[in-house]
Amino acid sequence: MRTAAVRSAAGASLGLSALLLLSGCTLVTTLAGGGSDPVVTTSSTAEATESSTTTPTESETATPTPTAVAGTMTGIEDLQVGDCFDLESGADDAELFPNCDSLHTFEAYHTEDMQGGADFPGDAAVDTALQDICSAAFTGFIGAEPFLTSWNYTGIVPSAESWGGGDREVLCIVTPVDGQPTAGTAAGSAS
Repeated sequence: MRTAAVRSAAGASLGLSALLLLSGCTLVTTLAGGGSDPVVTTSSTAEATESSTTTPTESETATPTPTAVAGTMTGIEDLQVGDCFDLESGADDAELFPNCDSLHTFEAYHTEDMQGGADFPGDAAVDTALQDICSAAFTGFIGAEPFLTSWNYTGIVPSAESWGGGDREVLCIVTPVDGQPTAGTAAGSAS
């Protein structure tokens, strides 16, 4: 597996970072987000009293602070759409969380097979396929174009080795622009 980082805005590639051989798949990081830092909202209702203090109403509910929950280690080739996980650069395994309510850095949002023959098409063709597939699915998942959000997209794509074994899957992943763990799904977050 190799890791490559591509910063992109409106489909224009701006850079490619280090390639790192991992296992049978490839993690390609396409940083296509922009905008501001992720917005965290809480829901509470307060009423002003005569002494200018606030008193919670009966309908106010405390929003629990997400805590770090230990996940289960799984091979990156076993990740599926809907999985929320953490992944260290160069790792063969991801820390998969039981649900997206746990603090996590990545969420898989789309999968699609690349077209191609028996011969590996090369890193550039695989990176282009990732860009095309994941950017097309991003807007439907998040609710806005990548450059209008606080999310980046990335993907796990076939390596030359896994291609020879029939792997054609591109797994698209979102991650916060600031790289900080988040809680909850990114689905519809721009809406």
